[in-house]
Amino acid sequence: VQNILAYTLWNTGDHDGGMKAVRKYVELVPDHPNPYDSYGELLQWDGRFEDAATQYRNAVQRDQAFNAAYFGLAEIARLTGRTSDIPGLIEQGIQYAPTTQARINARRALANHYLMQGKRNAAMTELATVAEEAAANDIDWLTTLAHQQLALAAAMSGRGAAVDTHLQAAADVGGADTPAQHAWATWAYAAVGNLDKARTHAQQLEGKADAANWKTASRAANALLQLHENNTAQALYQLEQADPANIVVRALLADCYQRMGRKAEARTLKDEVMNDRTVSFFNSMAPIAMAHVSKL
Repeated sequence: VQNILAYTLWNTGDHDGGMKAVRKYVELVPDHPNPYDSYGELLQWDGRFEDAATQYRNAVQRDQAFNAAYFGLAEIARLTGRTSDIPGLIEQGIQYAPTTQARINARRALANHYLMQGKRNAAMTELATVAEEAAANDIDWLTTLAHQQLALAAAMSGRGAAVDTHLQAAADVGGADTPAQHAWATWAYAAVGNLDKARTHAQQLEGKADAANWKTASRAANALLQLHENNTAQALYQLEQADPANIVVRALLADCYQRMGRKAEARTLKDEVMNDRTVSFFNSMAPIAMAHVSKL
């Protein structure tokens, strides 16, 4: 109850209340790792990185196999510039993953780290392993997502021929007419300059957005295409109707501001995207946003 209360208070803006609740959680269950992990996460979100690292280490001291804490420590390493520490920490998270699905998905977190660092070849190697192992274990959602991410990574690496292959592999497992498939296809085809195909998928995504609660993804896809066509005003219009907290929306807004000469605002948003305290290595959208603003 205290754990849920802590996150609820924090997410509704009562940060002091959230901290008090999570400290109470630690007091109530001092021998369990999860209270320390939760405390570490709230400290991380508050920008108190070394204090957060201490709590993540407290979690590991209570249970070496509590793998969530290793990902927390990896996030602190990213936020404090110790990027060389990240692969080893994630590998520990993989080692102590409690299930086969968690282990394979943790490998995807490593791929996301490489994508955040612009190391696309290393990322694609990890994602190919994820796709293969997920398929072998009949984990359809993870097989689909790995191929969708591979399609975009290939596009961003200039490997246009691989885009269709991975999108088809994703469609074969997860379906060709889903909001997620259309969203990934829009970004992948836009990245290789095939705006006709990208536009077709963006239109199909828009048609499904209301029913599937994909409005922000649809607005972002439309804005991306408008930016490719140098229609900054229309891109801004789309983004102003999307979730302002979404990391991809903020990245595209930074692009709009840069093109409009609002350089200070663009710089602020770029910094927010690159140093987002709440970003998890499991967030497949974060590498996309970071890659986009890194060019500004």
